[in-house]
Formats: sequence, C-alpha cells, structure tokens
Amino acid sequence: MVSVYVQVEVCRCLLAAGADADRCDSSTGDSALHAAVREGHVDVVQALLDTGADLEVTDANGATAIGVAARVGPTSYLHHHHHHHYYTP
Repeated sequence: MVSVYVQVEVCRCLLAAGADADRCDSSTGDSALHAAVREGHVDVVQALLDTGADLEVTDANGATAIGVAARVGPTSYLHHHHHHHYYTP
C-alpha cells in the first residue's frame, strides 16, 4: 500500500507543480491517464481526473482512456467521472 500512496502523492505533486496531465508519450501516444488506466492505478486515475485530465485525448492507436479501460478492465470509475465529473467509491 505504501507504493500506491507514493505514486498518488508524486502524481499530485507533479500536477501541482504544473505538469501537463494530457502530455502524451512520443512513442506510444499514451497520456498519464492512459498509462494509469492500463496499469490499474485507480487512485492515480482519480488524481488525474480531479485535476482535469482530458478523457478525450487519444493514444497512437486512436483510443481514449475509456477505450483502454474497456479493453483491460473495469471502467466504472471513468464512466462515473465522465458523466458526473466526480468519483465516489
């Protein structure tokens, strides 16, 4: 659990310092949201969404983070946020 907490805190610190949540990796096209969804880091996904990460950003294959989530696992947190703009576990 410590590593998840550290990941979330590092994410929050970077975002607070002005990191662009929607910047995409030059080789994969993945945004931080794509990567967090793919790796199943729900708390990091939440931190990104809380700071306004764009759900419509697409990766090199044209997939949004919701599309990635549909392929790799549960999407309820993204769909809930997308429709209601907040997440309540």
